[in-house]
Amino acid sequence: MRGSIGIGWLVAVWLAAGGGALAQDTSTGHAQAVEGDRLQVNGRVVRLHGLIAPALKDPGGAEARDLLERVVAGWVVTCHRIGVQRNGLMVAGCEARGRDIGALAVEAGAARDCPAESRGRYREQEARAPVDGPGRRAPLPPECVVRSR
Repeated sequence: MRGSIGIGWLVAVWLAAGGGALAQDTSTGHAQAVEGDRLQVNGRVVRLHGLIAPALKDPGGAEARDLLERVVAGWVVTCHRIGVQRNGLMVAGCEARGRDIGALAVEAGAARDCPAESRGRYREQEARAPVDGPGRRAPLPPECVVRSR
């Protein structure tokens, strides 16, 4: 009897830690851009890890979304969960044809590198991005700025 309680407790802890979500850790399918840093893959909206783009309602938001749409149009995209935002939105690294969708989005000017989250992963792509791209018009929000210690 005691062993059953121990196993049940372990299963409960495993599920609470996200172990029950293994089937949801990867989404693969044709993608549609929702915003400049968000895709919908198989009906699931994911935010691209390490990027920031204007919201759809903000200036440049629709243009950023359209740029990202051109990046993923016709491609099968695979997104691997990295985390989950407080609102339940999956944060993921996504790729198609062996290419990082985040890098392509930044280089196209749809989004910017968010160094506090990406650790500067997209710095080179941002340097090559068009200066007037919709994702580059606004300054980085405070949550993307790396603070000195």
